[in-house]
Amino acid sequence: MKNPGSLSGDGKNLRKDTTLRILRVVGDEVGMDQMVINLFDYASPNPQELHDNWEYRDSKALVYPHIKAKSYRAILYAYGDIYPTCSADYLDRIASVRDRFKALTEIVIPKTKAGYPVHPMNWQRHRLLPEVIAAIKEHKK
Repeated sequence: MKNPGSLSGDGKNLRKDTTLRILRVVGDEVGMDQMVINLFDYASPNPQELHDNWEYRDSKALVYPHIKAKSYRAILYAYGDIYPTCSADYLDRIASVRDRFKALTEIVIPKTKAGYPVHPMNWQRHRLLPEVIAAIKEHKK
């Protein structure tokens, strides 16, 4: 996912975050625990605000090197379409994350028209939840 939208920097709105609510529904349905990581650190529900504050998108120590891939069974990417004005930065980060977790089996979910894995907000909007849940359950077999 792109950035931690409703977390407001301090996490006080964690229970209200729509994306995380959708992920909790899916996790409950498939009976799997999840760890959610974002492409960027900057917290804003507005992608343009992230782009306007691009210099703040990363903390001094990214979380990815601290994640032990061996602790997980699979990975599911769900970042949605990338923004043309920042595409090189998005593509670099996506490549870096994919390289970091290349040992994990990828759970393939529906793609956007541009070919990127659909963001969880759109799983609900476009009635893709059953398809995503089926992909995860298929992986569990």
